[in-house]
Amino acid sequence: MSEPLVWVVGAGGLLGSRVLLELGADGFRFTPPFTWNDTERLHDELRAALRAFVLRLADSPGRPWAIAWCAGAGVVATSASALAAETANFGFFLQLLASEPALRARPGHVLLASSAGGVYGQSFACPISESTPPTPGSPYGRAKLAQEELLLSWALRQPAVSTLIARISNLYGPGQRLAKPQGLISHMSRCLIYGAPEESTTKAGRSVESLPNP
Repeated sequence: MSEPLVWVVGAGGLLGSRVLLELGADGFRFTPPFTWNDTERLHDELRAALRAFVLRLADSPGRPWAIAWCAGAGVVATSASALAAETANFGFFLQLLASEPALRARPGHVLLASSAGGVYGQSFACPISESTPPTPGSPYGRAKLAQEELLLSWALRQPAVSTLIARISNLYGPGQRLAKPQGLISHMSRCLIYGAPEESTTKAGRSVESLPNP
């Protein structure tokens, strides 16, 4: 069986851009970027992107497909209402996939990039493993867990689709948005470079724009 064509949703972000780069010719990205802060417009864009993905898939009859959902602007300090909107958008996207005949006719795979730091935010287990019960301590962690549950529930009705939940934490490297209140390693490194105390970077969701980029 040939390698699947993989649509990377969130390909402009730190994680998604690297996933797309690693996939090479097997990766698919819809451009221009999605309008995440406008729900109605976003849903229209997702429909258009799905049509483009299906057309690309039609060039290779019988080829499996995959989705890597690496999208999400929320961080620990994001409001519960904004995170609920992100979760609702993911649920809408899953409905789109289920309604597309061209995808139902082939085997598929869906990967959800979740958050280990969010899902296990209040866990005292050491070490944490896949069998550790989730203990989210913030709206962000609860939203990630809700997205995982959406995917698992959806997958029960999609016998030809396999799923993978990747709980990732503390990504860092080229492309990190240092003005965004996340990325522990990146912000600690910037503090060391500029001799800045922790209070000058992200703490309880405050801005970090006062520090220059290295």
